Amino acid sequence: MSVPVTTAVLGGEAEVQTVGGHPLRLKIPPMTQNGQVFRLKGHGMPALGKPAERGDLYAAVAVAMPRHLTPEQRRHYEELAKLG
Repeated sequence: MSVPVTTAVLGGEAEVQTVGGHPLRLKIPPMTQNGQVFRLKGHGMPALGKPAERGDLYAAVAVAMPRHLTPEQRRHYEELAKLG
């Protein structure tokens, strides 16, 4: 799932499409890393021979970096870099 860099750093929510095509809101904790995997229990594929039972769905975070910055956004990133 794609997550904006601000959500990965500060926390928030992201939408995940389940196997059945239903969107699910997932809480993203602060400081989530790129590639971090979340397990969504009971939202995966149906179990073989037991359609009422479902496996787990695993959602990997892909931190989406901005493609373009306004001058103001660039200044904010530069100030943040000075703090780090």
